[in-house]
Amino acid sequence: FAICRDVSQKRAIEEALKKNEANLKALVNNSEYAIWAIDIHFNLIVFNEQYAKFHYDFYGQYPEKGFSLTHKPIFYDGNFWFQTYQSCFKGEKINTEFLFNNAVYQLSFMPIRQEEIIVGVSVYAQNITERKEAEQSIINIKNNLEESQD
Repeated sequence: FAICRDVSQKRAIEEALKKNEANLKALVNNSEYAIWAIDIHFNLIVFNEQYAKFHYDFYGQYPEKGFSLTHKPIFYDGNFWFQTYQSCFKGEKINTEFLFNNAVYQLSFMPIRQEEIIVGVSVYAQNITERKEAEQSIINIKNNLEESQD
């Protein structure tokens, strides 16, 4: 009798985990942002479909869980990505912009903590190119207006 209860309990836990994983995957993939997380060894833990496209443009291949972001030689030597991840591993939260393939991305880096230990970094990247172009257009119009009034 106890064995049946243990098996039933194990199945219920597995089903709950599968349901939670499916809900999380749907939530992450429903975002227009590229979302990914790495461990302290720079290996991908999780990512969404938007990140897969971003990753393909950068690495020339689609990502897989466990992929090491260090495979690209420019990752090191003072590179933006390496330095930013290292800062997050020290506990910093970072919001910045990044220009890639003629697009501007707003990036948000957050340390992932298990209790007080940092075990990785999560990143949200939003393409803000249109917003930046609109801002620049407004600045240009303002400057042209000021010049015409002089």
